[in-house]
Amino acid sequence: MDNNQEKTNPSSNNSAPVPEIAESELKMPEDKFSGVPEPTVKTRGPISPLLISLLVVSLALLGVVVVWGEEILDMIMPPTPGDTVYQDDMMLEEEVEPTPEEDIAALEEELDDESFDDIDADLAEIEAQMDAEMATGTQ
Repeated sequence: MDNNQEKTNPSSNNSAPVPEIAESELKMPEDKFSGVPEPTVKTRGPISPLLISLLVVSLALLGVVVVWGEEILDMIMPPTPGDTVYQDDMMLEEEVEPTPEEDIAALEEELDDESFDDIDADLAEIEAQMDAEMATGTQ
């Protein structure tokens, strides 16, 4: 087909001529578009470093509470003498381990106080039951 001849649209049924456009009009302009703003690069505002530092500080405080929590509570609210926790702490501090001689003396006192009569009576009763079962089982 010649450029000077009329061009027709093959997809349409009518035979309307296609207008000719010069090649200079088909080129994009080389300068930037004046109506479209340039995309801006998003930068982090001051909120991000602030949140990160707040997170670090709160984790540090949590660590301090976990490690030294009981000591901090004792400094803020010292225990009173009527408090049960205070009494338990005082009992632990005052507790003294007995010597082996004291242990032996305490055991001897326990043995002297123990009544073996009840144990002897229980053993005699068990023996009587066993003898009765043996006597009935052999006949």
